[in-house]
Amino acid sequence: MAHLRPRHLRRREAGAGVPFYRLSWPDGVAFDYSGDDAQLGAEIARLSPEDVAGYRRFLKYSEGVYREGYEKLGHVAFLDFGSMVRAAPALMKYQAWRSVYSMVSHYVKNEKLRQALSFHTLLVGGNPMTTSAIYALIHKLERDGGVWFAEGGTNRLVAGMVRHFERMGA
Repeated sequence: MAHLRPRHLRRREAGAGVPFYRLSWPDGVAFDYSGDDAQLGAEIARLSPEDVAGYRRFLKYSEGVYREGYEKLGHVAFLDFGSMVRAAPALMKYQAWRSVYSMVSHYVKNEKLRQALSFHTLLVGGNPMTTSAIYALIHKLERDGGVWFAEGGTNRLVAGMVRHFERMGA
């Protein structure tokens, strides 16, 4: 895919001074979602000062889910019932049966912050209201690894793929 060379992919790192995402609501409120602790803390405090401590607790939860769900279980093939049973204690500890939104709501009370901290499942095709709370690990994953994106957005990525496949005769 000649048009989709690595130069078209960019990574935003935590602390780079540029938010990962800017979330906007119909009432005009905007929220800059950053991987930088100070910037994100200031954004949370701007929206809901009383939720700063709850966010810190959510971050600890996300770090725990990351360790259990990504580092320890991310490579496990659940090929039989026994392998699932062995993973059950970790899944129970992090309440994997709950949704990401439900877990975020346990920690923060402001509705916009709840949305801002749980929308990530949309990026992997999930619904924050129904996707397992294990996916809260995305918060930690982004903070550590940054956010990769197609320069010019998804439309440019799709347009490049279309041109490529048309040249191939598809």
